[in-house]
Amino acid sequence: MAIFAPLIAPMDPYLGRTIRRLRPVGTAGFPLGTDELGRDMLSRLIHGARYSLMMGVTPVIMAFGIGSLVGIVAGYVGGKTNTVIMRTIDVFYAFPSVLLAVALSGALGAGIQNALVSLTVVFIPPIARVAEAVTTQVRNRDYVEAARASGAGGFTIIRVHVLGNVLGPIFVYATGLISVSMILASGRRPPRRDDLHHLDLLQRPGRRPAQRHGCEDMSQPLLTVRGLVKHFPIASGLFGPKKVVRAVDGIDFDVLDGETLGIVGESGCGKSTTARLLMHLMDPTKGEILFDGAKVGSPDLSLSEYRRQVQMVFQDSYASLNPRLTIESSIAFGPQVHGVPQREAIERARDLLAKVGLEPSRFAGRYPHELSGGQRQRINIARALALQPKVVILDEAVSALDKSVEAQVLNLLLDLKEEFKLTYIFISHDLHVVRYMSDRVMVMYLGKVAEIGPSEAIFDDPFHPYSGALTRSMPTMDPDNRTEQAPLFGDPPNPIDPPPGCRC
Repeated sequence: MAIFAPLIAPMDPYLGRTIRRLRPVGTAGFPLGTDELGRDMLSRLIHGARYSLMMGVTPVIMAFGIGSLVGIVAGYVGGKTNTVIMRTIDVFYAFPSVLLAVALSGALGAGIQNALVSLTVVFIPPIARVAEAVTTQVRNRDYVEAARASGAGGFTIIRVHVLGNVLGPIFVYATGLISVSMILASGRRPPRRDDLHHLDLLQRPGRRPAQRHGCEDMSQPLLTVRGLVKHFPIASGLFGPKKVVRAVDGIDFDVLDGETLGIVGESGCGKSTTARLLMHLMDPTKGEILFDGAKVGSPDLSLSEYRRQVQMVFQDSYASLNPRLTIESSIAFGPQVHGVPQREAIERARDLLAKVGLEPSRFAGRYPHELSGGQRQRINIARALALQPKVVILDEAVSALDKSVEAQVLNLLLDLKEEFKLTYIFISHDLHVVRYMSDRVMVMYLGKVAEIGPSEAIFDDPFHPYSGALTRSMPTMDPDNRTEQAPLFGDPPNPIDPPPGCRC
């Protein structure tokens, strides 16, 4: 079945359709249903078996050939030759197979060919040792001695008398390594198909660049980002070229005082990395961030003062709270770090609890595990406001909440923004929520800014085709406005070696 997968699979295993996503088992035309991208599970299972067979059998076959040859030569010749060969084999055999495979993969770099080479090297030592042991037994048999006495050369004796008697046990041992090879290979990410059309990213003639739309009348933005870059180096082998993951690749944008800037894009486009760079939770590769005209980290604006002005609400409401601190202590911690007396900080924490809709007398002394997800996120919002910031970065702050609680938190955020004169940077996958919350929207693609402009313009008349593809992907309850074909196919391109254009 695995060998003839392209012939017997009912359809393309990579072809997804939004209209047929998550079909149950037994659906007509989809015996095993479909996945979250609308891809046929039966076809993917058949093709997956082919990949597993290749990664399981290929390295074992190569190791069988090389290891058998090495072991038979060592076992038949014996003496110092045997000692040198087997001591060399023992050096590799001393390492656990998983550790050796990981080390070799790191040295050789990514790729199916390198993975096959790594697994082959891992399996050569055990096969060679089995071959040497069996050959040593066979070469002392009487019929081998008789052949030698007859004047037959070593090659002839091995070909006629040794191979036929040693290959059987070696083959049986090698077949047991196929399952081991499949397990070791399963740690590697399977190949992905990217349906890229390489569209030109240049602006259309006669249109104003979206990055400048709606920003001409501002005197000075509250937050300015210029040439921000974050590249993560990755291992590329001992002699391989240096490679980097281009998480954020030279972005420029401004945030106006009092606005909400929404940031959208697919997973892996650089939204959360941008948020962490804005908070200086990681150092940028290059670029600069200016707050109210002053460069962050300069004598005019220390990092400590900047972080008092810019705060962040994280996605995981539980993991972002210390389980050993009470709620009021968590909220008061930030002000205390910045020199606010403990008593005043606790009073501020209790006031903020009331502001976010939690009764201080009930919740101040509780611990995070005693609260629901929505309550914990309210605590995180209160903690962010405890330093009286001007800017709050909300990184998927409501994505983990159910819809009823999400609506309450969103309305709370709008009320707090008006009361405290806040500026929001709102990051989310939910385009409906972004449209509800944002004054302007920035669309990111593969670490770059594809488009930025007023919210209504982005959703109603997008400038960039990728923005249009995202907005067409928004779910709708209107049966007359449903998309027959998914606007985007496949997975996002590789940020290590990004292709030209976009996949829209």
